[in-house]
Amino acid sequence: AAPAAAPAAAPAPAPEGSLLRSPVAWYVAVFMGLASLMFYVLMSWLPEIMQDAGFAPATAGMMVSTMMIVGIPLGFLVPVLAARLRDQRAVVAGVVLTMVAGIGGLIVAPAAGWAWTIVLGIGTGSAFPLAYTLLSLRSPSPSVAARLSGMAQTGGYLLAGFGPLAMGVLHGATGGWHVPLTLLLVLVAPELVFGMLAARPGFVRPAAARPGRLDGRLVEPKSLPAAEPARTR
Repeated sequence: AAPAAAPAAAPAPAPEGSLLRSPVAWYVAVFMGLASLMFYVLMSWLPEIMQDAGFAPATAGMMVSTMMIVGIPLGFLVPVLAARLRDQRAVVAGVVLTMVAGIGGLIVAPAAGWAWTIVLGIGTGSAFPLAYTLLSLRSPSPSVAARLSGMAQTGGYLLAGFGPLAMGVLHGATGGWHVPLTLLLVLVAPELVFGMLAARPGFVRPAAARPGRLDGRLVEPKSLPAAEPARTR
């Protein structure tokens, strides 16, 4: 009897390219980093800003709590709204403009601190979950979503970690909050730009992997035939 044919080998998995060469991945990562920076700067320094504006320490502490409480329901609503839209640019614009109003208000009218606290609660409470939602919406597959999340959160938190420190250094160097808050307001511009780019319809497209490599390991090119076993006499 003829020998049974050997079962066909399973096809090798397609190599996944690097996200570091994907513009959309960088748009999402930078937007997440700036949104995180805004949140951590305000959470860290808003009590001090409000105290310097004339509010009692207890009141300034309540303002930070209020900012965070205002953002809680938005953490549920904004992702649902964004996921229902094919294009999230209008949501990004609304969120970022809210940050402009809140930070600008702290600069020109700090005495109205309660109003700006609520506005900033809306802005930070929306931007942070929106950034996480874009991670999912811009990913064509769960594996890409996981890799994009790792890239965006690593870079984002590194960027955000410098925010509170830089604000403190600027405050100490200038003796007030006008310069630090103005810089924070300037950073809203790139947040808007990268947020609008990240919110456009489309997906992250990982760059093609280098030939001969698969997940960081060398593999034999398919075009080369398998070596024949040595013949014995």
